[in-house]
Amino acid sequence: KKEINRGFKMNKKFNITDEKLPLTELVLDMNQFELPNVWRADFSKAKINHEAEYINGQKHELENISSIVVPAFDDTVLTALEKMNVSTGSLKNTEIEFIGDFINIEKQIEQEKNVKIKLNKPQIRLKNEVVNKKSAKRGEDKIWYSVIAINSVKMVAEGFQLVADE
Repeated sequence: KKEINRGFKMNKKFNITDEKLPLTELVLDMNQFELPNVWRADFSKAKINHEAEYINGQKHELENISSIVVPAFDDTVLTALEKMNVSTGSLKNTEIEFIGDFINIEKQIEQEKNVKIKLNKPQIRLKNEVVNKKSAKRGEDKIWYSVIAINSVKMVAEGFQLVADE
């Protein structure tokens, strides 16, 4: 598999008069959020996203990886609950979108690892989500299309470092 380098554009400036701003590329102030220092990431549940191109309106996935999304929990909270023998099954995870370090991440996926990590170059970004599906009639056919909106944020990181158990 090929790996592409998608370095952060931390100092990228946008023109305020642009009609279409790439809102999902805006980086929010990390100090506005309470974030754990150490995460417990479950690489067995990772989702690999590939770059795509559109030909005649049809999406075709390419070989290059664009990101890998891994569910993770605040390690401090998870450890405390486990010590008290409290079920963690209903605990809400945070999805971390990794946009680099794919070789290291794929090793963890192959081993189905659930490990403690610290994020490299973490960012908070706005998240596009499908909020609804609508239909429209085109001739005899009824077509469906997704309504996408920005209604939450996501954790993005370039990679991670493993944290040893204490």
